[in-house]
Amino acid sequence: MLVLTSADDGRHLAINQGGEIQLTLIENASTGYRWSLGPLEPSLLELVSAHALANPGAGAGSQAPGLPPAVGSPGQVVYRFKALRPGRTVLSLRLLRSWEGDRSTIDRFRLSLHIQAISAPGSGVDSGLPIHP
Repeated sequence: MLVLTSADDGRHLAINQGGEIQLTLIENASTGYRWSLGPLEPSLLELVSAHALANPGAGAGSQAPGLPPAVGSPGQVVYRFKALRPGRTVLSLRLLRSWEGDRSTIDRFRLSLHIQAISAPGSGVDSGLPIHP
């Protein structure tokens, strides 16, 4: 599995067909700022799951158990994708308040993907990009 964070913004990566990507981004949903996934090429890349983690970095004693995160506390969203077939595609997201539209965008994430067919060893296929199973 290819594990990515906001530090991977703007990268060009290769991944084998059938490989999976996990993307973790920080968001502040309690203030309305959430990541919005751009359109996917459905024949190339599939969203497997997306789930939010409230205040994942909080240390012990930082908040009473069972209480919701304090307003303004950051959280994370974790996306999982699967590379379906060979091709090139872009994975893009925007951090915004959905009810305010594009003008509220405060961050963007973009990743160019080259999905490669799984080939036999020694076939000579080499894109020059780091390949992830």
